[in-house]
Amino acid sequence: MLNFFKKTDSPSSKDFEVAVAEATWAYHTVRESHSFRSNDCASRLIQTCFEQKFRCARTKSEAIVVNVLAPMAIHELNDHLHKANCFTLLTDASNHDFQEQPGETSDIIVDYLKQVLTKNELTSKIVAFYGDNTNCNFGGKNRKEVNNIYAKLNTSLGRTLIGIGCGAHIIHNAIKTAADCLPVNFECIIVKIYSFFYIYSVRVEALKEFCNAANTEYKQLLGYSKTRWLALMPALERVLKIFQPLKNYFLNIDKCPNILKEFFENPSSELWLCFMYA
Repeated sequence: MLNFFKKTDSPSSKDFEVAVAEATWAYHTVRESHSFRSNDCASRLIQTCFEQKFRCARTKSEAIVVNVLAPMAIHELNDHLHKANCFTLLTDASNHDFQEQPGETSDIIVDYLKQVLTKNELTSKIVAFYGDNTNCNFGGKNRKEVNNIYAKLNTSLGRTLIGIGCGAHIIHNAIKTAADCLPVNFECIIVKIYSFFYIYSVRVEALKEFCNAANTEYKQLLGYSKTRWLALMPALERVLKIFQPLKNYFLNIDKCPNILKEFFENPSSELWLCFMYA
């Protein structure tokens, strides 16, 4: 921190407090995924309202992060890793890696991981691999696939690591398999309801009237797709919050889609949705 003082090697306590505040603000910028450019305005605002000596615009923010915070974080991480006897390697999308990997093929990512492990003398300590995104997923429990990061990393290291699948995917797949045994295809219902109102402002306004009649606050319906599977729970929750107005709406309109008509006529439909949400 003291390297930022150029006029004196013994900064006053006030100067030190300002430096700590600037470093904290730079950390906050990165932690909240704000741009360094946004600090041009924020720095002037803090300077005007709180501390005249505060200077932490885009250039200084970046300098603090790159030259102080990042080296410190890497040093502490390396220290913990070298003290550890073993560790698990976790990787998600390559755009979150310390170094961007164009292409994102399994070969490119494996080569990069091997370079990082070798450079930091960690090759012998890795015992397990956790993968998430498309190129990192490596199939079911039998681990028969060979064209993925897990299999190629095993080959590169010359031993078999413990394969750990994505916990979120495992839970999702388990619930989805169980849901296929239910008498209601709730995933199809959620998508059908959302698509029925999507971009149709007239239908939305009519639904709002049914919400008012049922003394229910209108909630905007949420979309869901298989590539954004985490959105299914919020979308289901939103349907449950306005279930009665939705039911009244679809049972009172002409040309109601048969799948929705049958769903809302079934007295157990809401129960099944509540069961899935729970």
